[in-house]
Amino acid sequence: MQAKVTSMHRVKWERYARCLYCWAPQAICNKWEETSTQGAFKTRGMHVPCQYDGVLQQAVAALLAFQQPTCTPWLEQQMKDAAIVHGSDEVRLYKWLGLKIKMCQRDANQMCRLLYAWEEGHVHSHVAAD
Repeated sequence: MQAKVTSMHRVKWERYARCLYCWAPQAICNKWEETSTQGAFKTRGMHVPCQYDGVLQQAVAALLAFQQPTCTPWLEQQMKDAAIVHGSDEVRLYKWLGLKIKMCQRDANQMCRLLYAWEEGHVHSHVAAD
């Protein structure tokens, strides 16, 4: 599990797809505050901690480590839909996880989407039971 958590640092993040410290969307992290420009955020400073420090990273690492047979078909389809088809499975996954997306009209990332999709029951294996 620790190796999977460490490997999460290979994710290729798009700009503004996350808090730089906890990886959660800036819109929900205490460390960030919205500016007068809608959708733009600035840090509240180094003294303000992230309330989600390590949560997203460890939760997704656990899914990838312990639920890989269930997650893989769903992830393969998501990467295909995003036209991420070149490179090894790992390279493609880390590129996809770091993509910026909109969730509930807020900037977020695919890593966050994976966790929400899992929670909502949308991630499931397409392998037929015998």
